[in-house]
Amino acid sequence: MAEDVQISDIPSQGYIARSTETEVIQIIPATVDFDPDTLNLKAQGKWVTVYIELPMGHDVAQIDISSITLNGAAPAIAKPTELGDYDADEVPDLMVKFDRSGVQALLEVGEEVEVTITGKVAGITFDGSDTIRVIDK
Repeated sequence: MAEDVQISDIPSQGYIARSTETEVIQIIPATVDFDPDTLNLKAQGKWVTVYIELPMGHDVAQIDISSITLNGAAPAIAKPTELGDYDADEVPDLMVKFDRSGVQALLEVGEEVEVTITGKVAGITFDGSDTIRVIDK
C-alpha cells in the first residue's frame, strides 16, 4: 500500500505502473529510436536497428539483451550490440538489432506505425515506442 512506502523508496525518475489482478508492476519508460525511419517490406536487408535510452538512475549496460522484444514477438539478436551515445545527447544508449524479415512479418503498411520495445534492466521491465513509416514497394 502507498501509505507503507518510505520516502527514500520513492523513485526520483519517472516510471509507469501497470496492474494485474494480483500486483502493480513498475515499468521504466525508455526512449527508443528505430532505424530505418521508413521500413520497406520488400527490402532484403539483414537487420533493423534500435537504440534504447533509459532515464537517469538506470544503466543501459545492465539491460538483459535476451529479454528484449519488438512488439512482444520479435526477439533482439544477441550480437552485435553496442553501448554508446548514438544521438549525441550525452545519455548512454544501447544499440540492438532485430532480424529484418521477422520484424517485417509483424508490421502493416502505414504512415504512422508504432513499434514497441520491451525488456528488463536490473530485473525491472522497461518499455518504449517509436513511430515509423512502413511501405510495400
